[in-house]
Amino acid sequence: MSNHPELEMAIDDIVNEAISHDDSGRTVNLVLDKLKQPEAVKKKILEEFENILRMLNFGNLSDDLFKRWYIDGRIYYHVVVNDKDPKSGIQELRYIDPRKIRKVREVKKERDPISGLPTAKVPDSPQQRSFKGTLVFINALVTLVGAYVFIGL
Repeated sequence: MSNHPELEMAIDDIVNEAISHDDSGRTVNLVLDKLKQPEAVKKKILEEFENILRMLNFGNLSDDLFKRWYIDGRIYYHVVVNDKDPKSGIQELRYIDPRKIRKVREVKKERDPISGLPTAKVPDSPQQRSFKGTLVFINALVTLVGAYVFIGL
């Protein structure tokens, strides 16, 4: 879609209008004033938010990330956490091409107690996605950041 010069110029105009930088060069801030949590929790959320921005190199790549989201309509990252030390937080964010993601549904087959016929029960789980057969669970904090940064991820 963005291979056509007219569309590329229009997309660039949209990206330039959507992303604004303040005097310090920041493009996004997380405001937790109305969050009803202790200050220690707010501090940890802000630290992890800054960690995610640093891992994404958001200060330099915010325009490119927004453009990628705008063109594809979605953006996915594999959240890497150390299984042996989960308190150390997110270790790495790996970009996943959204064209390779397929929704995974776990179908549970049950028998209807009255008729005895097999029925299928599909639980709705929007946070499960498949990347070439591997389940990727999107971290709630990344989803929160994505909703804030990428306008409804």
